[in-house]
Amino acid sequence: MALTEAMDGLHSGVALAVHSVLSIHSKARVVVVDFGNCVEPEILDHLFSHEPRVLVLSVRQCQYASGSTSRNKGRYSNVLSVDINCNIAESSHDYLTLVHQLLLPVIYEFGPQMVVMTAACEWNIYPAFLPNMAGLFLPVTSDRLVMAVEIDQQRSIVVNEGIVGALSTLLGRPYHPKMSQSESLRPEVCQTILEVMKAQQGNWKSLRYHALASLVTSSTGKQESLLPSHLQQQTIKPQEDALLKPKELECFKEGQSVCLVYSEAMKEHLNYADSTHPECPDRISCIFEQLCNFGIVERCQRLKAREATLQELERVHSSRHIKFMSGLQALKPSELHHLENSFDSIYLHRRTNRCALLAAGSILTAVDCVMSGSCQHGVAVVRPPGHHAERNNPCGFCFYNSVGVAAQHAVTSHHLQRVLVLDWDVHHGNGTQHMFESDPRVLYISIHRYDNGRFFPGSADANYNRVGLKKGKGFNINIPWNKGGMGDAEYLAAFLEVVLPVATEFNPQLVLISAGFDAAVGDPLGGCNVTPECYGHMTKFLTCVGDGRVIVALEGGYNLTSISYCMTLCAKALLGDPLPCLSGNLTPCQSAVDSLISVVGAHCKFWSSLNLKGKMVESPRKQASSISTQRSISSPTSSQAVDELAASLSQVSMAEATPRKIQDEEKKEEAPGGELEGACGGGHEDSATTLILSDCLGAQELYAVVPVSWCPHLEEVQPVPDGTLNTSSACEECYDTSENWCCLTCVVWEVCI
Repeated sequence: MALTEAMDGLHSGVALAVHSVLSIHSKARVVVVDFGNCVEPEILDHLFSHEPRVLVLSVRQCQYASGSTSRNKGRYSNVLSVDINCNIAESSHDYLTLVHQLLLPVIYEFGPQMVVMTAACEWNIYPAFLPNMAGLFLPVTSDRLVMAVEIDQQRSIVVNEGIVGALSTLLGRPYHPKMSQSESLRPEVCQTILEVMKAQQGNWKSLRYHALASLVTSSTGKQESLLPSHLQQQTIKPQEDALLKPKELECFKEGQSVCLVYSEAMKEHLNYADSTHPECPDRISCIFEQLCNFGIVERCQRLKAREATLQELERVHSSRHIKFMSGLQALKPSELHHLENSFDSIYLHRRTNRCALLAAGSILTAVDCVMSGSCQHGVAVVRPPGHHAERNNPCGFCFYNSVGVAAQHAVTSHHLQRVLVLDWDVHHGNGTQHMFESDPRVLYISIHRYDNGRFFPGSADANYNRVGLKKGKGFNINIPWNKGGMGDAEYLAAFLEVVLPVATEFNPQLVLISAGFDAAVGDPLGGCNVTPECYGHMTKFLTCVGDGRVIVALEGGYNLTSISYCMTLCAKALLGDPLPCLSGNLTPCQSAVDSLISVVGAHCKFWSSLNLKGKMVESPRKQASSISTQRSISSPTSSQAVDELAASLSQVSMAEATPRKIQDEEKKEEAPGGELEGACGGGHEDSATTLILSDCLGAQELYAVVPVSWCPHLEEVQPVPDGTLNTSSACEECYDTSENWCCLTCVVWEVCI
């Protein structure tokens, strides 16, 4: 009764609405995000404290000196309370970091069908607060979002602007009021986030690690991906509720907020000798056909493709390279084929230069359109790709670094001071990194497969410790995966823990996405499992960053079905269409956890939004490392430590620990009662041995020298006959007996290296 009497109009309406939803949809899961103040009674907290279908995220502004109160101690598993000092939490950076680090991970873990957000009139908010919250919460529940806002006459201008922006966002129309560059995260807000993580980590696995969002399986109904599990390129009927037909989206047709550039002329670049080469002309035509099928092309402003000019190219490429490219059209096919051997993973055609010029020029056209204000976003369906191309030479199917040319064009011609280049191609964009690693105006973030340096392009420059040079230190962020099979869970964790916090702090005036889709499900080169839905979510998140200008430019991706649906979801995200929810196991594997911890450790000194990491709780790996260090200190000699390690390893049965088995167990461990365990280093008392073995098996390999899978000489390797190898035999050339290597083809020749 006391609670009922204390309820105000806002909270009573929300409570009744939630109860109504639950009475009609008994299996529904609802998240209530309550932005209030500490003067009000904790009404919603108490009303739903014992309702497992409702998660209450209560964020309140209070008048006190410290950053938090005792309310941050977790009393109920389905109530998460955060108190922040309204005197210090005044910048957008404070609020958005709170959402990125606390609210979004927990919401994704809970897996709701609806989000209800309330905001009290006393809230100390900035104008873009409401549209920012709408943009971040919409993808989680496929646009099932209800916002209840109290009006304050004294702050009517700020609130009204926010309401207009929120309505625009809910209608799928872009709204991005100008925001000043983010200040550093306030220590008091950082402390508040840490206290909540400490109090709630027992209830939420997404808060258990300080350097990642270790998400767990969503409890929502099973939702099939747009791609089949057997990964074949075939015609697939998409979800009707996920990719809505054009006739159902007529309310979004007012104005064209997205520009689209595409030209059939870019199909002229092809391989003379191999018609089955993965970088084929059909890549762009299949994407464009799919965009037409879903009515996206007619909803976009079509731009005419053009060639990049010499002046535009010379900003990032040398005159020698440009001259080499322009000379290709005069060469015979036989001469071109001979010339291909001079480069890494390149094929040449007489029309290669023209197609590469069109690819670069098309993205420039999109940049000009977006920066002129004609459109808010852009989509460039172009080929050949560009992010591997260096200043002086082509590389990896790439000739001109199209996104690099566009980023430099934005800085030079449009006088931008902050451009974000996000590269989610499965391969590291070595060319783009080298072009901007000393330039603080361009923030380059790459999420790629690394495999400890063994994955193309196979350079240590792709590792997490390459943070930039000179003034560009901190503006080069590599997120390297050290094994295959990464999917939605790992990419979502990377976004919530690194990409979104840093991008928000950087506050870019333009976002360029090097959108390679070779990490997608079914790609023949990538070996990863990212769904089209996840690409849509990542694109939607980036529209909430900075000025909201986002251009998606095609890079790699070689499964024609995958790339068609992936680009479709990205375009729909830019158009403001509802996105399908992410489903399935959203727990990132331990290898991804380690990569994120390394990235945060390398960049926390550059970005205040990452600075709260490392202050809360050590990961299982670091704890095991600490134990190992203590043992080493107490050991009398290093040789004794080696003996102990050898003894520990001898007790492990390698026959039972196959790479496949370890991968399956690592990805998903089921506990009694059907609950899912979080990512952990091992359940045994002596976990050091387990962790060491998982390190060795991180890339599903366990060899002294790991062979590359495409090596043509692998078939010549012979089994080692019994008694053939003599470990003490001398080198055939210098007769040294210290350490020699044996030829696996003839099993006779031994040589030292």
